[in-house]
Amino acid sequence: MLTKNRSEETAAELDLGQRVASGRRRARVWANKAVSVMCAVTLVCGLVPNVALGSDKAARQEAAAATATATDDTQATATQTSADQAGDSQANAQASQTKATEPAKSDAQVTATKKDDAEKSVAYPAVTFPTQHANGVTVDVSAPEGALPEGATLKVTGVSSEDVRGTVADAVSEDVSASEIAAVDISFSYTDPKTGQVSEVEPRSDISVRLAADSIRDARSNAESKVDVVHIADTGAAEVVPSSVTADDQVQIAAKSFSVYAIVTQVTPRLTVRFENGAAEAPSMIVKADDTAEEVAQIVHDPGVEGLAPNEVFTGWTTDPNYTADTQLLTIEQVREAAMAKVASEEFTSDETVTYYKATSKRYKVNYVDEAGVSQGTETVEVPGNSATGEGTYTVNMGYTPESSERAFEGWLVAEGKSNVVGYEEGNLYKNGDTVTIKGDVEFRVSEPYGRWLVFDENGKGATYNAPQFVESGNTTTKPCDDSKMVRFGYTFGGWYSNKECTGAQFEFGKQLNEAKTVYAKWIPNTEAKYAVIIWKQNVKGDGYDFEEAINLSGRVGTTVSTVSKQGDGDDAYARVNGTNKQYTGFHLKDFDQNVMITTEGNAIVNVYYNRNKITLNFYTYNWWRDRWTKHASTTGLYGQSLSEQGFTWPSEYDWYDGYTYDRWDNLVGSGTRTTFLDAYLPPDGTSSTLNFYGFSTMGSSVVTFYKQEADGSGYEEANTVNVPA
Repeated sequence: MLTKNRSEETAAELDLGQRVASGRRRARVWANKAVSVMCAVTLVCGLVPNVALGSDKAARQEAAAATATATDDTQATATQTSADQAGDSQANAQASQTKATEPAKSDAQVTATKKDDAEKSVAYPAVTFPTQHANGVTVDVSAPEGALPEGATLKVTGVSSEDVRGTVADAVSEDVSASEIAAVDISFSYTDPKTGQVSEVEPRSDISVRLAADSIRDARSNAESKVDVVHIADTGAAEVVPSSVTADDQVQIAAKSFSVYAIVTQVTPRLTVRFENGAAEAPSMIVKADDTAEEVAQIVHDPGVEGLAPNEVFTGWTTDPNYTADTQLLTIEQVREAAMAKVASEEFTSDETVTYYKATSKRYKVNYVDEAGVSQGTETVEVPGNSATGEGTYTVNMGYTPESSERAFEGWLVAEGKSNVVGYEEGNLYKNGDTVTIKGDVEFRVSEPYGRWLVFDENGKGATYNAPQFVESGNTTTKPCDDSKMVRFGYTFGGWYSNKECTGAQFEFGKQLNEAKTVYAKWIPNTEAKYAVIIWKQNVKGDGYDFEEAINLSGRVGTTVSTVSKQGDGDDAYARVNGTNKQYTGFHLKDFDQNVMITTEGNAIVNVYYNRNKITLNFYTYNWWRDRWTKHASTTGLYGQSLSEQGFTWPSEYDWYDGYTYDRWDNLVGSGTRTTFLDAYLPPDGTSSTLNFYGFSTMGSSVVTFYKQEADGSGYEEANTVNVPA
């Protein structure tokens, strides 16, 4: 923004005033040409130091003008008659006497007089400036006569809303974080026609400014809105200035101080809550963003519903006109809560409308009665009121227990509302669990015919089960299933009998029952049955057994299994199964089940258990003082176990051999196989229970590092290092 240069304006005005005063004084000089010329020159020379003309050139032009005027006056005076000279001399003498008696004017009085005279020489016409645009704001300015000097220009520059938002908030004393702000810097400048110097000027009186912006139109379209115009002075002080609305998108102010003007539009958005409740005109209620919970409770009231059918009930409110049975419905209290949450949301910045539709259900009654018409229970089927077909699905589900043992509950028959059952056929029997489609009230009547019960006893563990059969009066008995489907392990089905011992004649099917009856299944034991021999091996931790294999065999029912026998002793013991030796490296037979009887059901099992052999590792070094081998270390573990499971670490400080000898110089040296590293109790031959190692000082400068794989296969870890010759 340009800085107001009032000192330059004052200097120009003083210059104009001094020139007016000089002209007046020259008019009174007429008597003596020489004296008049000298007086004029003297006056001009005296004024030059006190007038801010802006340049020496201007001063020389002023002096020349004064001299020319004085010369012209002298020439005019010389043509006067002597009579006129006499009269003028007398008048001049009187004027001189009067001037001599007047008191001298102060510097301030002289300056004020000069300023007034200068301003009278500058034109201040009425002016309407061309329309200017900046930052989305259209600015139109009209100045009355006397407000701005002729030739003044208008300048409008956009200002960032964020740069002034805090200052604006202080001026309006409200939170304007959500308000729209359009700010412009308005200024006027004037160019001195003599000096060419440009300075910023302020109007001497109020001028009219019209500010137009889309934000004003948007705000005025909302009933709950406010438009303020804030003036921010160069000092930073801000105030709301009076404004009037002159168009939908325009406000007008009158001002004579110009810098930044900000248009502040604050809109209080409204939420219209509309209820489609069946009335001719849907009730609407308006909630504003600044309404309290108590106010909302009064504003959003229960509008009620209209136009319900006889079997239709109101179930709640929903924003989905195509609601279904699974749609979450709202109460009027929940509608209020939703409205409060909506207007409190940061996203709620403009008017919105939410429509709630009445949700209804058509309720159909499903009633169950016994043969006497006594209700056994009633259920309700609800179908959404907006369903095009009005149909709903229902699962038959009502238990019933006949009072007489000679009657059986078969299901339900439709007694009333047959036309309300989609696809109904006369005589249809519906059992519990059946699904039907209904479109109105339905009444089911129990079906419990007279008859006798035929019970099927499987008469043995593990045999096929058959449900009891109710034989209606006048009907005949039937087999529950084909004989081939009667199964019991180790037995063959032998028919149905009237007694548990299954003696006498078989029960005859295909006849009527005169009383309740139980029949029994006969089972004939098989002479041969299967049995299994299962081999188990001790796990590596030694705390249980892992399955190794199963051998399926068969034998005579009622006899003892004799196909498993022990062979060998100690770590060499193993089992022979049905003539086959079962030997496993590193394992020996522990024991097996004895006196196992082969059963008809074929479920006899003989368990055979193998334990891991114990392996001992001895490490010896030669004691030269005692001249003999002494034990350096020793460890014992189960076959296949790692040394670390027994807390033992391979002693890498020696080179270990499985033997020793003497060389030709009679030096003791290692012989046989050098074992550089052993991670587990695994003898090379697989059978030895004791391994002896003989240690010698390590030799060689090269190192071999051994790595072993992690148990989960994810990588490798260092196990041991040994020295070897280079």
